[in-house]
Amino acid sequence: MVPAVDAGRLHKLARVLREVALDATSDPAEGRPSAAEALVAIDLFEHSPTTVSEIVARTGVAQSQVSMIAAGLHDGGVLARKRDPSDGRRMLLTVPARARKSSGTERGRRGITDALGAYLAVHGQSCSPGELAGVVKLLDELATRVGVDGSARSRRR
Repeated sequence: MVPAVDAGRLHKLARVLREVALDATSDPAEGRPSAAEALVAIDLFEHSPTTVSEIVARTGVAQSQVSMIAAGLHDGGVLARKRDPSDGRRMLLTVPARARKSSGTERGRRGITDALGAYLAVHGQSCSPGELAGVVKLLDELATRVGVDGSARSRRR
């Protein structure tokens, strides 16, 4: 018999998984970005050059939020903006090579197993390496089942 998971418990689980994901992709020296900031940044690194509209379609983050995050990344030198040669009304967002080297998606990133283990330890939960590997395998199976393909394309439904 499969135990019932109610909506409240599922929301709490989603919050914990988001915390683990943010911890795994953050550089502790710079502080933790919001979930939207992390999702937009990862999408930019995976799909450069791209447009704000394309990021919105792939991530489900609101257009106004994507525009604001992109402006901040531009101001920080992490991305460049230029007119789309095929449509002068659109702006293409590109991660320059120098920013890829200094701000790449691998910077500050640690494995999900390590991030989940750290989360459990902070919250007083003990878990053997084998148990932790099993939990990560279950998360991978769940991601596959719900159609999350490993890129930043996990659009909200």
